[in-house]
Amino acid sequence: MKAATAAEVAPQEGTGAAGAPINHDKLRVSAKLVALVTPFMAKADIRYYLNGINVRPHPHGGAVICATNGHMLAAVHDPDGVCEHEVTLSISSGTVAALKARGNGGRELVMRFGRVAVLEGADEVSLQPGDPVVDGKFPQYQNLIPPAERLKPGLVGQFDTAYIAVLDVVAKIAAPKGGPQRSAKFFTLDGNPKSSAIARIVGQPNFVAILMPQAPDELTPVPLWCAAIARKDDLAAAAGAA
Repeated sequence: MKAATAAEVAPQEGTGAAGAPINHDKLRVSAKLVALVTPFMAKADIRYYLNGINVRPHPHGGAVICATNGHMLAAVHDPDGVCEHEVTLSISSGTVAALKARGNGGRELVMRFGRVAVLEGADEVSLQPGDPVVDGKFPQYQNLIPPAERLKPGLVGQFDTAYIAVLDVVAKIAAPKGGPQRSAKFFTLDGNPKSSAIARIVGQPNFVAILMPQAPDELTPVPLWCAAIARKDDLAAAAGAA
């Protein structure tokens, strides 16, 4: 696949040369990969451009699909995706359902005559009414993902548990039916508890998520009452009795 030029990767507005609208009808990306980022979309945010997904060409080919609610962000690279110009798209609940349907590995999200559609082969599974293109400057994921050499293994600091739950939703979408146990790996910038965390989903090497930390509360590693309990390995004792 032909790699995109630097100009193609740069942020795009809703119009091209001389104010002419940009035609996005060549856009074509994996439905399953889009489904991985939709749980990160904002809901009824006044920053309207966060209520959808962003798709942009990758400099080495394919497309990057991204979504964020301003506190957590997910991005995934579709090496077979086709995207000539960056675009932010509103995605309806009906389209999300079509993206997440089991057995969706062969489905694609496309633009067709200015509308978002989900295709399975030549068959149209879903057609979203209305113009889906959203104007606004979407966050640049490449400015938010830390360099790999500064990331330390582990989830350090304090995070909203709702964000962790979203990762389980993503892992469930990613996992094949009857496949291996869902799991994620975490990394923290410089091991700093005040830094954002990076999350990777096992089995999805092209997916990455960024979680913003919360202001830490004063919590000891274990409750103080634990120090008053006599230590005894009950599991070892039970095993010995058996």
